[in-house]
Amino acid sequence: MKTKPLLTLSAALLFAVFSAQAETLTINDFLKMVKEKNETILIAEKNIALFNLREDESDQIYGTQFFANTLMSVDKKETMNTSTQGDRTDYNLYSAGLMKQSSFGLKTKLSYNLSHTDIHNASATFLPLRNFHDSQIALEFNQSLLKNFLGSETEALKKLSTHDLNTKIIGEKIKIKSTLIKAENLYWNLAGLKKLQNILKDSLVRAEKIKSWASERFTTGLGDKSDLLQADANVKFREFELKSTELDIAVLEKKMNQLLNSKEEKFAFDLSDLNEAEKLNLPSRDGLRLDTQLTAEVELLKKENAQLNYEKNRSNLDLYGSLALNGKDAAKSKAIDESTTTDKTSMAIGLKWVVPLDFITSSDVKKSYQLETMQAELATRQKQFDEEAEWSELNKKFLNAKEKYELALKITEAQKKKASYERERLKKGRTVTFQVLNFEQDLAQSELLKVKNEIELYSLFAEAKLYNQGDL
Repeated sequence: MKTKPLLTLSAALLFAVFSAQAETLTINDFLKMVKEKNETILIAEKNIALFNLREDESDQIYGTQFFANTLMSVDKKETMNTSTQGDRTDYNLYSAGLMKQSSFGLKTKLSYNLSHTDIHNASATFLPLRNFHDSQIALEFNQSLLKNFLGSETEALKKLSTHDLNTKIIGEKIKIKSTLIKAENLYWNLAGLKKLQNILKDSLVRAEKIKSWASERFTTGLGDKSDLLQADANVKFREFELKSTELDIAVLEKKMNQLLNSKEEKFAFDLSDLNEAEKLNLPSRDGLRLDTQLTAEVELLKKENAQLNYEKNRSNLDLYGSLALNGKDAAKSKAIDESTTTDKTSMAIGLKWVVPLDFITSSDVKKSYQLETMQAELATRQKQFDEEAEWSELNKKFLNAKEKYELALKITEAQKKKASYERERLKKGRTVTFQVLNFEQDLAQSELLKVKNEIELYSLFAEAKLYNQGDL
């Protein structure tokens, strides 16, 4: 009594398996699978995520930095006068503070310095304070007046980092989009070949029927042997066409599986038909292609690199200075207290000028970077011009392909009617086998032409997505 439920369950499972195998995989579902399983895409997405984490890396140039320093020294060098200089000096320094680089070229440093000095065996008469502490709160600044004026060098460095990161991100996006467009092209080519396979199977069946009919007529003496030989050659030709198509299908199926990171030979899903080719329209264009964006980013990268190197080779005039609150005493606490007042301040201000003397080399270097920048600008303009021309050409190709497809549809319908009519005439003995074979060949060629035009339309449709910034 338990057998029937088991049989029923087994039958249900088998039905579910075969139903799943027969399920049609749409282009959107296939592209989703590629995004989830293709290693090139997965690695590229991880790289983009990593690069995005570095998005604010260039801002660190202007970030506040903490520093700390300690120094301990013992100096036993012979002195000129032991009474005033002693015969040994112990020195300990502890320093800490903050540093910052501004966007307009100003470097500032705020520090606190605490030191202890102990001069051994010096005369108290000549050097009353031999063991003492120094405490200092100091503010230092350095403003560039030529090189890096208004932060031109640091800003170039910041932009250089940003454009370098952008080129890497765009490069990974190109990998993703190229893989997806390749996947879409493979999908439509495989769908087209499978459609062609069905056409060729039908054509082979018709050829075999014609051969059988020619054989019967030859056997009964009503037909000529040449008709039978022509029919047999036609069957062999159809078999060759079918076999060639099946081999091409096997190659594409393996490539489809490879995109899904699979080593399987057969592709396990049915594909959508191409019967909506006449409804296709090119997707809208929004912005520059990724490869053109990459060229533009490389141009900006070279510009900032040129600016950075130009700044490095410029004359340097710096305005610098410092302001400090000081305290000194044998007692550490008193020295610290003194450094919090303005009683013992110190101040300094100055100019520093550095001029490169190798003027010829410096000038040549500047010219080389200027030329590199100009070449990058030309490359970007050329790339944008090429993209406009290629987009225009793609539109023309698509319109021509659509016109050819509509003509192929009309030709196929006409050939179907012609071949069907001629087969009826052959049955009545009003025409010859050779004529039917010719009409069958015309029909097969028209159907082949139609499928090829369908594949071309879908391939152009996929290619147009290069000009769209969204996902496929």
